[in-house]
Amino acid sequence: MIIKAKTAKPRLIFDDIENARAGGKVVYLIGDSIFRGYAVGKFDLPYDHPCFILNSISELINLLSKNNGNKLRACFWGGGMPQILNLNKHCQPGDYVVFEDAGIHPKDFGVLKNYFDSMLGAANLLNGIQPAVLTNFNTNTVPDWANFNIPLDASGKSGNDAIRSAFNPSRDLLIEVDTSFKALREVFTAKLNTDIIRDDGIHPNVLGNVILALLIFTSVTGSPIENVGVLVKELGNNWDHFRGSNGIFEEFNETALTAAIMDCVSLAPTWIKPTKHV
Repeated sequence: MIIKAKTAKPRLIFDDIENARAGGKVVYLIGDSIFRGYAVGKFDLPYDHPCFILNSISELINLLSKNNGNKLRACFWGGGMPQILNLNKHCQPGDYVVFEDAGIHPKDFGVLKNYFDSMLGAANLLNGIQPAVLTNFNTNTVPDWANFNIPLDASGKSGNDAIRSAFNPSRDLLIEVDTSFKALREVFTAKLNTDIIRDDGIHPNVLGNVILALLIFTSVTGSPIENVGVLVKELGNNWDHFRGSNGIFEEFNETALTAAIMDCVSLAPTWIKPTKHV
């Protein structure tokens, strides 16, 4: 069964956007079911659910920010061009728009490149906003419609190549999720005997969500993450809610998990282009 995302009401767990700023910046996540949050197999968990934060990349970014001395706040803002255009009413110079789309698209390199270019172009029209785009991870279980590494033409160029071609280093940030997830799946398998992607091959599990949050936080702040203990604690407190399925089979191992996350922290800057920030 293909799970299709629908636009959810934008929300911030800690404060509304105006109060959350408090002199800081806001990261608007615009995308599909990955940004909406499906790490534990359900969308839109209630605030009091034990896995509410782990199921949401934006809330994980907020958790990281609050525990690393940063005023940055993030929210999921729905998907598609209308949501980007709607930001005119809310965003301020210095904010970020982070965009991902791993959905169904025509298997045509030119069409796909134009689509991502139009989304990044629209974000660049917003006053003083820094756009960022993610490439898409792939697994051996991902269905063909969601495989962004399948060649789309005689040149062998793929959907991820179309995203890279739409990326303009003079205006955008590129977060190489494709490259990073390949490397980090090996890290988490070796250190924890666990995966970072759900069995459907499409959505990250809670560990994959943590990695995406780390990558995005690093890309928009340009600052090293010093406190990963808050992530390890959040995972440890809720491990029994997801252990035994979707790639997470082992007992909780704080030392091994901390080491794997620290590998992600140290390598994250190598998967972000360029290295300059607004």
